[in-house]
Amino acid sequence: MWRRFSWRPVGFSSPACRAPPTEPLSQEFFMTTCRIQQALICYVITFTSQVAFAQEDRLVEASGTEAQIVELTAGADILEDPAGGHYHFIGDEAIFHAEPHDPHAWQSVANAKVYVENIATAFCAADAAGCTTYAENARSYLAELTALDAEIHETIAAIPEDRRVVVVAHNAFRYFERDYGISFLSPQGVSTESEAAAADVASLIREIRARKAGAVFAENIADSRLVGQIASEAGLALGGTLYSDALSGLDGPAPTYVLLIRHNLSTLSTALAAD
Repeated sequence: MWRRFSWRPVGFSSPACRAPPTEPLSQEFFMTTCRIQQALICYVITFTSQVAFAQEDRLVEASGTEAQIVELTAGADILEDPAGGHYHFIGDEAIFHAEPHDPHAWQSVANAKVYVENIATAFCAADAAGCTTYAENARSYLAELTALDAEIHETIAAIPEDRRVVVVAHNAFRYFERDYGISFLSPQGVSTESEAAAADVASLIREIRARKAGAVFAENIADSRLVGQIASEAGLALGGTLYSDALSGLDGPAPTYVLLIRHNLSTLSTALAAD
């Protein structure tokens, strides 16, 4: 799995180029456009996402790469983005990318399985000699994801329906909500950089009380002060930290996709099982 779930392109590197590093590429590497373009030139395959940003396409085009472009989300069940786009920071500059889709598709394990199938198909097309290995690895991982999906459904089913309402910092869990039946309330849209107005926060607190939300959660990529304030005013305890847009470090609780989902599931179920 790749270290980050964000819009940045990743690829399958040509043997003619420098071998990729054994450690995950740093965020700083990807934040420099020229370095992205230089890296893309070496790729045989570049994976993108139809639910990501137009800037991704521009980076691929500007790189001069002749790599095959493969959309990881092709065939996935994608939601529209109610906010109409995201803010992302390039250095100190906040840039709004207007896009019609919610990019957090990996919060659905069913969508993650589509990613795996698309990756395996692309690798086999690029490297027929290694196709047996790619296919076997894909089958193994798909079986793991199928078991994970069943585990989520079983765990959520054990939570009383009237407890399945939670509060998070920003609305990154709409796919999880759709697939598994947990309702997520948020003071912000799908962008972590959008500020929640005081009136919106007051309205959210009224909704929390009306719907009897079970817990409030911080997120690993968002400032927790606002959700802490909301939890205090709504009379709820913080239930822990959910991982939404990025993995943890290798020594953290969510260093891989499967462990990220399991961490979130455990955090949700533990908090919602409490009286």
